[in-house]
Amino acid sequence: MKHRRHGAPTLLSYLVASAIAAFLATYFFLPWLIKSLTGSTAVGKDLNKPGKPLVPEMGGLGVISGFYVGVTIAVLASSPSDAPARSDFYAALLASLGAGMVGLVDDMFGLRKRTKAWLPFLLALPLGAAVYQSGDTFILGINLGIVVVVAVALGITSAANAANMLEGLNGLGCGLMIIMSATVIVLSFILGSVDGLVLLL
Repeated sequence: MKHRRHGAPTLLSYLVASAIAAFLATYFFLPWLIKSLTGSTAVGKDLNKPGKPLVPEMGGLGVISGFYVGVTIAVLASSPSDAPARSDFYAALLASLGAGMVGLVDDMFGLRKRTKAWLPFLLALPLGAAVYQSGDTFILGINLGIVVVVAVALGITSAANAANMLEGLNGLGCGLMIIMSATVIVLSFILGSVDGLVLLL
């Protein structure tokens, strides 16, 4: 996304409001989700525990709900002059919801691996288009032009599928995502990528 340097109050309102809202939404929604799914058909065997008990699946809905609320608050906290940033937020939200929907459909009906690989790509194209419209078409110092639309969608697809593959052991995906997110947050601070910080937090 295009780097934007806002004043401290604007940046602070973005980060604090969106981060707190996302955390609280996830924190309160997940216990209810786990309780509601327990005993339903949306469960699977925990292969890493003795006896392989049935545990609720589709926990990603709780994370997506937190991200949805966080982005909503970030949009509300933004000023009218931040319309380009809001466009990026909406596109990122669409890509995240799309990836979540692919996971939901896969849990319910089972999708072919090829389908799971390409659906996030199609749903991430609007985010690539938003990046292209922002004028920030450079990746690793190379101006990709309109090809950045495909490059961004491929990046989202790779990240979504990699995250899905990490869930082989309890806590592995979550733990690694915390480490990676914290690293990218530090890099965003260093590079002054305000929009990236809002989405990450």
